[in-house]
Amino acid sequence: MVGDKVVEPKGVNRREIDPSRKVDPAKQRIAYYPANMMPPPDTPVPVPVDRKAAMAAGALLETPEEAKARVAAGGAPPDHYTPTPPLGAGPTKKLAENPYAADFKDVKTTSGD
Repeated sequence: MVGDKVVEPKGVNRREIDPSRKVDPAKQRIAYYPANMMPPPDTPVPVPVDRKAAMAAGALLETPEEAKARVAAGGAPPDHYTPTPPLGAGPTKKLAENPYAADFKDVKTTSGD
């Protein structure tokens, strides 16, 4: 609206996306940040990321078929699936009780039920 008149916006949310463009996945440079590369969850300040390491982390990825085979063989998850542990330096928060916990048998409440 401009004043008390409704006007049609011009050029809003226009993008130069070409859906017919063919993209070669092999040529895409995608950075992967697995769980062990994440900053600690209680870090009180921003943590810079290492993009070069994230680019190299793509070689660690397993395909869904490889993951299914690993699980079927009883293999342990790769180390990079383990999240970075908390530092213990950040502020602590008291978690709220789940008011719906009694509705789910597999939910563990913070009160030890």
